[in-house]
Amino acid sequence: MDVDAYIPSHYVADERQKIELYKRIRALSSEEEFTELQDEFIDRFSDFPQEVDDLLVIALIKHYSEKTLIETIKQETKSIDVTFSEKGTSKWPAQEIFRALEDIPLKVDIESGEKLTVQFVLKKNMHDYEWLQYILKFVKKLNSFIEKDEKAPIENEG
Repeated sequence: MDVDAYIPSHYVADERQKIELYKRIRALSSEEEFTELQDEFIDRFSDFPQEVDDLLVIALIKHYSEKTLIETIKQETKSIDVTFSEKGTSKWPAQEIFRALEDIPLKVDIESGEKLTVQFVLKKNMHDYEWLQYILKFVKKLNSFIEKDEKAPIENEG
């Protein structure tokens, strides 16, 4: 993705701290860790700039993408293409993909084939932070379906 997502030197000057923060961001594995990192940035360095916010959001998108079997998220000139792995393509029924897209106010094209691709058509002059939030909302909603299935009671057979 072509997004300015980094920790600027004017925000965190110490390179060792910055490297440690990047490691923690890369290892992000839950919504709670995401919130803790946001809070820590604010506590230690004050309100963070958009580049740091985008970096944290991308890390959370990556976390949910792995859980929902998304293989790639690719930024094109006028769209964001979310492609599922072969396993993800066979796992996700169309109705759940559509349910995950319900609250996203972008035009969406869905291409099915060997690998399912959901293409989010960007609005003219849309900022990165806007579409990042839509992608985050999509992958979080898919993840909520997985969590709901995991919590569902297993019915006894016969």
